[in-house]
Amino acid sequence: ISDGDIPRRGRGRGPGTGTEMASLFSVSDARHNHMRRLVTQWFTVKAASALAPRVVEVTNQLVDAMERSGPPADLFEDYAIKTPMTVICELLGVPRQDEPQFRQWARVLFSVETLPEEARAQRGQMVQYLLPLIEQERKQPHNNVLGTLVKAHDQGDEVLTQEEMLSFAMGLIIAGFETVSTTFTNSAFILLQRPDLLAQLRERLDDPACMATAMEEILRMTPLG
Repeated sequence: ISDGDIPRRGRGRGPGTGTEMASLFSVSDARHNHMRRLVTQWFTVKAASALAPRVVEVTNQLVDAMERSGPPADLFEDYAIKTPMTVICELLGVPRQDEPQFRQWARVLFSVETLPEEARAQRGQMVQYLLPLIEQERKQPHNNVLGTLVKAHDQGDEVLTQEEMLSFAMGLIIAGFETVSTTFTNSAFILLQRPDLLAQLRERLDDPACMATAMEEILRMTPLG
């Protein structure tokens, strides 16, 4: 929220537009579906449910940090961006201390204001960062998305090329945080415009079924852009 009157929105581009990720977003339908199937296990309902406790833990940590800092709090910077980026980086095996750098890369590559040459430079930096991480994953495999991609690439280019592997990892980072962070802030904006609904929700915090229904309805009404 910027000033309490309108939602703050960034000017963003879709993933793969102007960021040289053609191997992921411009391949044939058959190849795209093949690449998606390689990592489907990480994006099922079962996988999301397994991540839920960690998401709750991250959420509580961020909210506690905002309370300790005191008002005013920046919901976008202090919570909405950090939550999805923390989860995405953990899925890729990215060290927590490097998470801010990935957020910066994602912001630049997603912005419509980024010039093509700047996008190429930022993408090059991401590649140079990921290559040693990939090699480390190859030597010491972990049960994460990057590990799955590395195993697929090691089976040969007919399964997954290096460019596709890099593009998938970068695409997950660039596209993965924007929708979630925007949904967080826009949902908060909707609730803050309806103090009566917010009060009703606070009275039902101990009713999981009611809260689930309310969240589903808020998500249905929340604009993503």
